[in-house]
Amino acid sequence: MSICRLRGLEKQLIKAHIIPRKLYEPIREASIGEPPSDQVPRMYVVGTNQKAKQFQSGIYDPSILCRECDGDLIGVWDNYGQTFLINPSFSENYLVDNLGKRAVYRIEEFDYKQLKLFFMSILWRAAITSDLFFAQIRLSSWEEKLRKMILAQDPGSENDFSVVLFKYEGDLSEIMHNPTKQRQDKVNYYRFRFPKYGF
Repeated sequence: MSICRLRGLEKQLIKAHIIPRKLYEPIREASIGEPPSDQVPRMYVVGTNQKAKQFQSGIYDPSILCRECDGDLIGVWDNYGQTFLINPSFSENYLVDNLGKRAVYRIEEFDYKQLKLFFMSILWRAAITSDLFFAQIRLSSWEEKLRKMILAQDPGSENDFSVVLFKYEGDLSEIMHNPTKQRQDKVNYYRFRFPKYGF
């Protein structure tokens, strides 16, 4: 028995994914039976000399969450977020730029609470894991605020842990790299990248 990092209770912990498993599937499926090459989607660690890797089941941590917190609470948001991204209803609803290329997708209907908590919970899991893939995520005092919001199922306002979602297309759309810390206009933020999307 160990301590669940979300509720602080002594519980039997499970192998909890940091980023939901289905979001790795383009990498896993494209690499089955394929020899290593530049054409096979990979996971990269930016800013290090580590080689690109393939993870058959994603990155998980067996020391952070119990089954109830991972499945009954966070798992609900993971299911919503994965479905939202893998089977997007907005794929043909977009605005074009001056050159006629897709510039901005318009998402008319979505569950704000579930989608926001999906992204917030990924950020929190990335912050508390000891896996080196997420080494740049260090939230300091924000980590506890985020934990309490997740536990209370509170997505906060648009200014609390704001999210910008990107959709990638083309040859390099299915790579994945470790989250990196960025700074722009005096604002610190973390950039996540997984196949076809970033946030």
